[in-house]
Formats: sequence, structure tokens, C-alpha cells
Amino acid sequence: METKQPPLIFLEEKLNGLNVCMLVDLDASRNFISEDFVKCHDLQADTVGCMSVSVGNGVKSHTDKVLTRFSL
Repeated sequence: METKQPPLIFLEEKLNGLNVCMLVDLDASRNFISEDFVKCHDLQADTVGCMSVSVGNGVKSHTDKVLTRFSL
């Protein structure tokens, strides 16, 4: 039996004045943003202890950065 996946939820928003499209994951424990997007738009990320993140397809990633100084 195939499990039916809920529809994806996208929001059009502004992040520090930039038009962005956000994917909302209701099962996520945290919110994430692309490191490339942060670098490209010169956003300020703070260094924290290393965190391990498992995404929906099972791929594990690690980060030591958080984005705290932004406005929506």
C-alpha cells in the first residue's frame, strides 16, 4: 500500500527585503536556509556547536552556523 504524501506548502515572503519562496515542512524540527543563499545575499550567520541534520530523503548534513539576525 502506497502512503499518500501531503502536498508541499510554499510561501512567497520577503527576507531582509529580498523576495523569496519558502518551502514549509510541518514535520521539521528546525528551519533551514541554503548556505549558498546566505553567501550570495551577504546574510550574517553566527557560529554555534556542530549540528547534524537528516533531511527527508535520508541524506545527513552537518552545520555549525545559524541565521539569527534577519527580518521576515
